[in-house]
Amino acid sequence: MHEYALSRNLFDLVEQEISARQVATPRAVTVKLGNLLAVNHEAFRLGFELASHGTALQQIKLNIENIAGRAHCRACGESYPMSEWYSPCEHCGSFDRDVLAGEEFHLVNMELE
Repeated sequence: MHEYALSRNLFDLVEQEISARQVATPRAVTVKLGNLLAVNHEAFRLGFELASHGTALQQIKLNIENIAGRAHCRACGESYPMSEWYSPCEHCGSFDRDVLAGEEFHLVNMELE
């Protein structure tokens, strides 16, 4: 279950940002998760709840933005959507590609009081 490890990383990052910027505990945080990471959003939310339980971050609302996978085929030059890692180019069937989107794991925003 890599969702807990990712949510724990997010929790640690939020704590670091609060400390470094010397700001109040945020009301909400927004994270971008690429769908190629194969993260179950509910398990990720649960992991964040477990990581923050009993801390000042316990009441934070977690917003998740899903980023769809997208690739550029090196063989035919076309771009195409990727729903999973083993998605061949829908134009020519090649697996020779550059991933353009879908691998994101970013803290995008912290909504402060």
